[in-house]
Amino acid sequence: MAVVERKKLYEQVWTIPGARLAALYGISDVGLAKACKRYRIPRPGRGYWAKIAAGQKVLKVLLPSMKGGIYDTVHLQGWDVSEEILESQTSAADPQAPPSNPHAGEIKVPHVLVLAAKAQLEAATPDQNGLLRTNAQQAPKINVSPTAAPRVLSILESLIAKWEAKGGTVVVGADDGTKTALAIEPDELYLELYEEIDDTKPVSDTSRLTGRLAAVIDGAGTRRSWADRKTQRLEKVIGTLVTTAAQALEMRKAERLDEECVQRQKRRVNELRRAAVARKDRDFGNRQKLMEYVNRWHDAERIRRYLAALQAALDSEQIRPMNEEAFQEWFEWAKRYADPIDPIVQARQPEEKPAEPQNTLSAELDLTPIRFT
Repeated sequence: MAVVERKKLYEQVWTIPGARLAALYGISDVGLAKACKRYRIPRPGRGYWAKIAAGQKVLKVLLPSMKGGIYDTVHLQGWDVSEEILESQTSAADPQAPPSNPHAGEIKVPHVLVLAAKAQLEAATPDQNGLLRTNAQQAPKINVSPTAAPRVLSILESLIAKWEAKGGTVVVGADDGTKTALAIEPDELYLELYEEIDDTKPVSDTSRLTGRLAAVIDGAGTRRSWADRKTQRLEKVIGTLVTTAAQALEMRKAERLDEECVQRQKRRVNELRRAAVARKDRDFGNRQKLMEYVNRWHDAERIRRYLAALQAALDSEQIRPMNEEAFQEWFEWAKRYADPIDPIVQARQPEEKPAEPQNTLSAELDLTPIRFT
């Protein structure tokens, strides 16, 4: 967790480009933008840095005041950055900063990730092999001896510049937090810079450290390595490394898009199948309900026709009930029975509302007092 004063972050936002400042704190551009919005820190608009590069004067939006001390300090989901690194980045981007020499504008400021790697290597303690290791969660993954550190940082600077020129980004803490990735959009492959050691020699032998630097990329279906050799130094093949990585990620992108297309088609097919099954189930249920209504209607009509024929026979005295009273009771019940089973009659009948509760005064209730003896 990085903690920075609101006023200080405001100054940094206006003197260090957003992508570089976000990388300094180990967060994304979007994360930095959200933090500025949350703490009401204005940011430069479009064209600001182009005008700065052209030497034009630009107006800076003033920092609005916020009530409450809780807004004086900004908390970022990244890591703290040393003042030395921040000052070097600020002085490089600040158009008002006086040049240290007449050719100061020609001096190239190291990339923020190179500065982070440099700080890590300077603070590291050699391991049992005499090698320095960076913390891969905060800097590019490097494993070299102290004497090879300046050279590997120069190689890293060149590699990052060429990779960013390809439209890629370098991501630290990738995968499980232990890798450095060369990324183009969501596709990544992993990078490591290291010094080769001579395993045939004992650890106590200083010549075990060969001074030969190597780079390896791994992932996206590709694993390639380059190293110092008699006829070639690693610096000369950085362009080949970058081109190979870009081609590998281009192939990975094509494969990913194909996979996404296949998955979309599968999801669509499954949706159509589920819709067909649901439609079939609805049709089956509707057929069942239809036949139920038809049968109930036929039964009701048969009952009514029978009762009509029975009434005609009674009126013509073709038949005579043996028990007049019982017959009339049954006959009325039979006429009433046809309506409840007839779906057409039931559809015409209004829905009966439940009877509202009736309140009775307590004085009208027959309450028997309970006596205890």
